[in-house]
Amino acid sequence: MVRQAAGLFFTLTPISAALGKTAKPVQFVAARIWPALSYTRVTIEASAVLRFQHFLLDNPNRLVVDIQNASINTVLQGISKKVLADDPFIRSIRVGQNTPNTVRIVIDLKQSVHPQVFVLAPVGGFKHRLVIDLYPYGVDVNDPMMALLNGSPTSGAPHLSRTTSNPPPSSSRGRRPVVVIDPGHGGEDSGAVSRAVCKRKTLCCLSRAKSKNGWKPWATLCT
Repeated sequence: MVRQAAGLFFTLTPISAALGKTAKPVQFVAARIWPALSYTRVTIEASAVLRFQHFLLDNPNRLVVDIQNASINTVLQGISKKVLADDPFIRSIRVGQNTPNTVRIVIDLKQSVHPQVFVLAPVGGFKHRLVIDLYPYGVDVNDPMMALLNGSPTSGAPHLSRTTSNPPPSSSRGRRPVVVIDPGHGGEDSGAVSRAVCKRKTLCCLSRAKSKNGWKPWATLCT
């Protein structure tokens, strides 16, 4: 809206528009890639929650991730150098400023994939993260360990029917199965980072194993 006062022109900007223009874009602070035989994980770490949308393209196979309210920086530009030649899923990664407030990440793929894209809240030394998991197309991406602890058969495993009328006889010593969980030492779900510091996923596995199945759980780095 333009008004004239004392021979001068000035513009009145709506408050909502002014606030939108002054919104501080998120800052990318780290970019990591962990390739494995079963899947590859790409993690984008930022100063605030990342708003995104993603879609797949073919001929050739590509995954496109658009991040809103963001500006490209050297951290994100350097992610292309972290792609390994033997990565089973990623051929290359390209990033650019698609619009003034949208960063576009294009992952060139070696094969068709089933992507899982989600955000993680800050924990430990990590800030807000956007996680891109690339699984082979057609593969069940459910976590087999959590499915087992929840009482569901894992994909590809034989189904074992439950019988309540004839429970297996207990030994004379009353021994219970002991489940040993060895937390990982890297990645986003590192499990335990020392003998005194356990991550939430490890504690969740321990508590579920104990409450649902009556097992005796132990974690190698938490006990």
